[in-house]
Amino acid sequence: MKSEVVAQNPKPKRDTSKASAASAVVHAQKKADRERGRQQDGTLLPEISVLIDHARQNYSSKRPDNSTPSDFGRIEMLIIQGKHILRAIAYRKESIQPLEPWDIKDDAELPFEKQIYNHLFIDAACHDIVETAQALHLTPELAAFDLQVLEAAVPWMGQNANNIEWLDEIKTELAARQRGEDTYHPVRRPVGRPRKAVQNSERPQPFVRDRYV
Repeated sequence: MKSEVVAQNPKPKRDTSKASAASAVVHAQKKADRERGRQQDGTLLPEISVLIDHARQNYSSKRPDNSTPSDFGRIEMLIIQGKHILRAIAYRKESIQPLEPWDIKDDAELPFEKQIYNHLFIDAACHDIVETAQALHLTPELAAFDLQVLEAAVPWMGQNANNIEWLDEIKTELAARQRGEDTYHPVRRPVGRPRKAVQNSERPQPFVRDRYV
């Protein structure tokens, strides 16, 4: 009798068509992102190698002191950060701006193409690029790369506005470069009486960045 009741009232089947359709859309999007990123890599990665060689030939590797990077070191970092920004955007990696490092630790251990997040604070990286572009005279090749990076990064920051900093400064640099202006203006020490010695107890504490790139 019990088996007859079960037969007459079968358990309704779960409709998985919507879930399958959604999964297919996500899979297709990831595939498209991966193909777009790989396509950019085909031209970007060789360009990065050429730019680093170009920088090595045009900027000094001599460090002023142990705590200051060389001009080449700063330009090389500009190129590397620019590469990471362009790749993260092309592969549509998710923003880590509102996250903490421990939230994405496991993701960082995956191969790049399988990572979900970009593992880069794009606003901080762009700010570093702007500072370098204003502290050192960029060759035409590097100025074009600076422009390429900022033109990709500024719209991205507009779409991922959570916890974005320095946007006005970055936009100002971008606008100037789009007008063909050279934003190089090194900071000069004032001429005059030497600065008064600061006692150890009065020395400001070093600034510790709570963000990483």
